[in-house]
Amino acid sequence: MARGFELLEDGTHPAVEVKKESLQSTKVFCVVDNSTHSVYLWKGSQSGMRKQLAGALAATEIRLECGERFKVQAIDQGEEPPGFLSLFEVETV
Repeated sequence: MARGFELLEDGTHPAVEVKKESLQSTKVFCVVDNSTHSVYLWKGSQSGMRKQLAGALAATEIRLECGERFKVQAIDQGEEPPGFLSLFEVETV
């Protein structure tokens, strides 16, 4: 299961639910996928350079918390790879 964080301009990164509705063009998110050892840094197309820079720093911090096997992968809105998008699929019971 993936863990999500919204990356804010002040450098904080509160945990958020991983859902497609969260991917808004003015936001920056980090999604940690333990199965692929990936920390995805998703940048909305209208998120602004300051928020993206703060997000990159926070993503690096999150990666260090996860361990050295994890790698940060930056993703721009509209260029999401299938592996990233699959983390947002709704699980059925």
